[in-house]
Amino acid sequence: MSYEAPLVVSASFAALQARLLMGAVSRCRWRPPVERAVAWLVHHGNRRLRYRSTLKNDAWLHTRAAALNLRRLINLGLTRIHGTWHLTPTAT
Repeated sequence: MSYEAPLVVSASFAALQARLLMGAVSRCRWRPPVERAVAWLVHHGNRRLRYRSTLKNDAWLHTRAAALNLRRLINLGLTRIHGTWHLTPTAT
């Protein structure tokens, strides 16, 4: 005859499970956008650093991020009219 003891879950174990679940929810919320941003940066062979200097790599990264941001804004309707930038409103 086998005896099975009842499962007793302590309050601290339940709190630990709740914290782990909250961490998983937070990770699920932030991980995809961060991975998408990194994927945009390393697209088309940009996985490795091109320069030995930290300053040059920092300048390259800032230029790459600015170019990607500008491309995104242009795709959203950014135009230049008479020397000023305008964002065309989208119809909803």
